[in-house]
Amino acid sequence: TYVKLVTQVTDIKLQAVYHDYSANEGSADKGSELDLQASIDFAKYYSAGIKYAAYSKGDSGVDTDKGWLWLEAKF
Repeated sequence: TYVKLVTQVTDIKLQAVYHDYSANEGSADKGSELDLQASIDFAKYYSAGIKYAAYSKGDSGVDTDKGWLWLEAKF
């Protein structure tokens, strides 16, 4: 199950996604994840962004947080 919200503030695109992971059979909790992202297009052929993801373990696994930046050139 997931919920996704997308909006734009001036030229900045914002996105938030929440995932709830569950087993297809039984009642095992596989955890949940929250993803946040902001990106912008600039100078005709370029874009840049920042993303953060936070995974919370369910019945097993490891809590994990990750973040990254990117720069993209379109040809």
